[in-house]
Amino acid sequence: MVRGNPSGAAAGLDALGQGARPPEPQVAQAPVAGTGLTHRVALVLDDTPPPGWPKAATPRAKACRYVDGWLGQLLGDPSRVKCTVSSTSGKQVVTLKQLGLRPIDVVALAGSALDGSSELEARIRQVAKDSSATIDYSADSAWGAGALALPSLLQLARAADALVCLARPLVASDLATA
Repeated sequence: MVRGNPSGAAAGLDALGQGARPPEPQVAQAPVAGTGLTHRVALVLDDTPPPGWPKAATPRAKACRYVDGWLGQLLGDPSRVKCTVSSTSGKQVVTLKQLGLRPIDVVALAGSALDGSSELEARIRQVAKDSSATIDYSADSAWGAGALALPSLLQLARAADALVCLARPLVASDLATA
């Protein structure tokens, strides 16, 4: 514990006895064996529009067109994401593509709960033309192979949101050699 420095240890004990803050113990500053290693991943985005998503850019998509394109590739075709809406006129299937949202909008709206009052649900009811329609998010085998229920996609969108929020842009020092 003294590490070859009895006077330093005595000074630390004396400080403790007087109620003062003792110096940092050198035991806590033990050298780390091995080589330090940092992994960095860079994602280079291009201006490719997301395939299958509406062509008209929303304000979010205009502000972040590179991120919007990447998110569109990550989320996939919006016409495969579905839910069933029961309204006064009967049941109908509504796809994510019909909502007129871009990928970055879906990611931004994914954090809100599907409790009946979210913007996504309001858009689904607007497509169904019934503001009091009931939305069923359960997957249905009648949708066909490759179809996906909306909550499953929203889970992926929340993960993408967390990833984007933790990211930072590259700076010149990231490309410098050690």
